Amino acid sequence: MQLLILAGLIFGASADIFSSMATMKSLVGAEKEIPSMINAYVEKEMERLNYLRKYASEVQRRNDNAMADGENSITHPINAFLLIKEMTTDWRKVVDVMMSNSADDFIRNVTHQRILKEFRYPAEEDLAGAAIGLLRLQDTYRLDTTDIANGKILHSKMRTVSLTANDCFEIGRAAYNDYDYYHTILWMQEAKDRVEKEDPPSASLEDILEFLAFALYKQGNLKRALQLTDELVRLAPDHPRARGNLKWYEDLLEDEGVRRVDMRRNIPQLSNPRHDGGLEHTERDIYEALCRHEVPVSTKALSRLYCYYKMDRPYLRLAPIKVEIMRLNPLAVLFHQIMSDEEARIIEMLAIPKLNRATVQNAMTGGLETASYRISKSAWLKPHEHEVVERFNKRLDMATNLEMETAEELQIQNYGVGGHYDPHFDCARKEEKNAFKELGTGNRIATILVYMTEPEIGGGTVFTEIKTSVACTKNAALFWYNLMRSGEVDMRSRHAACPVLTGVKWVTNKWIHERGQEWRRPCGLNQFDQERYVGDLVLILSLCVCLSSTDIYTSVAHMESLLDAEKDISKIIEDYIASETARLENLRKVSEEYQNRNEKAISEGLKTVTNPISAFLLINHLMTNWRRVEQLMKESEAEGFLRNVTLARHKNQLRYPTEEDLSGATIGLLRLQDTYRLDTTDIANGKIMQAKMTKPLTANDCYEIGRHAYTLEDYYHTILWMQEAKDRLRKENPPSASLADILEYLAFSLYKQGNLKRALQVTEQLYRLNPEHPHAKGNMKWYEDLLVEEGIKPSEHRRDFPPLQNRRPDDGLDDSERTIYEALCRNEVPVSTKATSQLYCYYKMDRPYLYLAPFKVQIMRFNPLVVLFIDVISDEEVEMIQLIAKPRLKRATVQNSRTGELETATYRISKSAWLRGTDHEVVDRINKRIELMTNLDQESSEELQIANYGVGGHYDPHFDFARSDEPKAFESLGTGNRIATALFYMTQPEIGGGTVFTELRTTVMPSKNNALFWYNLYRSGEGDLRTRHAACPVLVGLKWVANKWIHERKQEFRRPCALKLSVQERYVGDLGAPEPRNHPNISPF
Repeated sequence: MQLLILAGLIFGASADIFSSMATMKSLVGAEKEIPSMINAYVEKEMERLNYLRKYASEVQRRNDNAMADGENSITHPINAFLLIKEMTTDWRKVVDVMMSNSADDFIRNVTHQRILKEFRYPAEEDLAGAAIGLLRLQDTYRLDTTDIANGKILHSKMRTVSLTANDCFEIGRAAYNDYDYYHTILWMQEAKDRVEKEDPPSASLEDILEFLAFALYKQGNLKRALQLTDELVRLAPDHPRARGNLKWYEDLLEDEGVRRVDMRRNIPQLSNPRHDGGLEHTERDIYEALCRHEVPVSTKALSRLYCYYKMDRPYLRLAPIKVEIMRLNPLAVLFHQIMSDEEARIIEMLAIPKLNRATVQNAMTGGLETASYRISKSAWLKPHEHEVVERFNKRLDMATNLEMETAEELQIQNYGVGGHYDPHFDCARKEEKNAFKELGTGNRIATILVYMTEPEIGGGTVFTEIKTSVACTKNAALFWYNLMRSGEVDMRSRHAACPVLTGVKWVTNKWIHERGQEWRRPCGLNQFDQERYVGDLVLILSLCVCLSSTDIYTSVAHMESLLDAEKDISKIIEDYIASETARLENLRKVSEEYQNRNEKAISEGLKTVTNPISAFLLINHLMTNWRRVEQLMKESEAEGFLRNVTLARHKNQLRYPTEEDLSGATIGLLRLQDTYRLDTTDIANGKIMQAKMTKPLTANDCYEIGRHAYTLEDYYHTILWMQEAKDRLRKENPPSASLADILEYLAFSLYKQGNLKRALQVTEQLYRLNPEHPHAKGNMKWYEDLLVEEGIKPSEHRRDFPPLQNRRPDDGLDDSERTIYEALCRNEVPVSTKATSQLYCYYKMDRPYLYLAPFKVQIMRFNPLVVLFIDVISDEEVEMIQLIAKPRLKRATVQNSRTGELETATYRISKSAWLRGTDHEVVDRINKRIELMTNLDQESSEELQIANYGVGGHYDPHFDFARSDEPKAFESLGTGNRIATALFYMTQPEIGGGTVFTELRTTVMPSKNNALFWYNLYRSGEGDLRTRHAACPVLVGLKWVANKWIHERKQEFRRPCALKLSVQERYVGDLGAPEPRNHPNISPF
């Protein structure tokens, strides 16, 4: 029977605690029994303190340059480029000269000899490929154009020659042919600078100027393009295109409103945005930063890594495999010295004759094809081809504990100039149904990648999702799982091969498939079970119950369950306490912290989670502090205790927050900060506008907020919160966070926001604090180099600091709409006295029933009509609807405008449930009431939707109706478009949560038991674009709403179509009768 290991209270199911107060509330008091659990465990486990210390071993550094002496002539990218250029461009010149006389026979003989020797000279495509490879290296490793042209490649010791103007011209021309005007400008300018110093010149200045001028124009530098074309005309008055181009640029400038006298003066700054490489900008930036080893790794993460000898097979007792864990969660390891130099030499020798351009699998067809994002050559070797290949396959079996019979053949790869492989997955995703179909062995469960050589610079393997870099280490093998133990794709396994800057890169890889692994890697009980080490057969059981995909953070209702969720555990704890006799001092302190926090949380009740700072602290406490406990308790007799807790929680269906929930709570807090213009220090002090103050944040709390902002590449908030953490840390004793970590995050964020001098200043502080810091000295040098590149002298690096630059990140909304939306949420948009003076209230009595029980109606807006029905839902009805909805709450969705399908979105953070009239008589009664309120038929309306908002819960500006370019929206309903919306406010938040109309500049604050109503369509059936609206984030308090979307079908006589677009209602149910302002008792029925 396998050992059952319990991996902690943090369960990895769908997260999102942060986005709903309903889920947050259930966390309050959820740990009231935990202190006694900890105290009981402390008594018994004192002797294990040494075992519980963190691993602090340093990873082995990779070997120095493994390049053979004779390879320098081709392994340096500039040398390789020059070699290919000599065999293409230079040879073409020889051909041109010879063809003018009797050289035909000579050229024919040369061609014949090449055929006999099966020798192929490089073609124009090879030159272009070498040039583009060089440009890829320039971008990835941020190489200066002049440095490259001078033969200088970072700290490479390989010698090369400087480029001529003609060499630079050829690189620029290759970029131009690839429509890459960014590099065209860089290299044509370098060619121009060099040709002016050459005697005789190696390139034509006329050609350089023409290419450069056109590239400048394409990058938006019209005046500069005109300037260079003027120079070209002066240089060559008879140039066939110069005068025509001159006239064309002048005409374009004139079209832009530039007067002719201004065309050659006041030249603006050069605009030269980088060429799009096919990757999303964010992923490209991460990929390249990882290749440059610029993404910081926390000391905390490194301290958990360790090395060990793998000896879990009889053979390995005598010849163990050295294993270095590179990453936990997900697991990635390095097998050291897995291959000998002699084996590598034989495999290379076998592969060289078979090398062909590497291919990728087409996701749709399953066929293999070449791709620009994978530049290398590969060969496949079968075990029967050589005993070394067969022996190595058996060794991989022992290393990975996976069956090799269904694995693919051994693939050998060699990378050339700028050789790389863009971010990709090795396994097939759900939509790639034909991938590996021909093999019949299932998906690729794991990958093992052997580094047969070690390039001097570059060529590493990087994982873009988990921001991890692994440098090439000769004869070592990198291994990771592509699939979860459940068989689902692990999206974190997305990886890439960095381009080789200098040196040779030979790798061999093995893709291992699912079939035959049933006993080697058993399926987990849930999709988040995963290995702690290679071959881990221990079944990892998370300590919290899977509630399918409930997303705790998105609903207050689900969070309420945690308040009393553990009442059944007391007996288990008492039994365990009786068996314990010793206590761990470290856990005793944690126990006291738990007790104090729980007593305070229970006494404050709901207030603990309705304040966003308190909500953040609660999630941070539950997740981070239990992780500390878990590390101390996951051995020996604690297993039985934890198993009992797990069973109790299964019974109560309880799920604890995860890292994703903490991240979500943080994002919600930052959204509130932006929307309501809250000061960082005020938030950290527990002050939120007029709300009651809460406990101040510690430096560690501020650091966590900044860290989560950093993971989202939100450097604006990272700076605000890391600076706050730094300020608070100075006043703490003992400190709650690491100043070194704060300074590193702060420095990098300052750099990303354009504050190079400040980044350097903070990094110097980091270096003074810890001279042995792994990144401080290198980062300091990097910032200094960047300042020099900007033309700042070293003597000025540390003085004359410009004002802090800290631009807020783009959140997907248009800037102007975001500004209006947030101003409306803050009630800062004035409403004219004239407009408000025309509004009035009335009793709606246009149905016989309403004579006895009329509706109170307040007109909030004319043109278009927006009204508020007062007291249209009772407290008892609200309580019943909440009771029915809570078990059904799920993450709220939006309708995809193209497919018509429902999906979650970051711009709508809440949980919702749908209630039918048949679910309860209260729901049926409200549906009938809506018909009386709106005079619209409810038969074709959607079900009543109940929504609950969490930390920073909101819904960005949107339309409720489908626009003309959304043909599939509501297609499945068959009831036409959404003609109107009724929105019931079932609660009233203390601050925030209003409904705003961004086009109308109108704000409606939530008022309990009232309902807001408006028409989404004109009476002609056209969408009314003025109804674009949004839900402001809840700052403090609870927000429950119920909404009803009413559709067009069956409204022909309830709201007849108008002949003109301008015809619209003056009041609800307007069929032409006088306004109820003066005639309150008119009924059209």
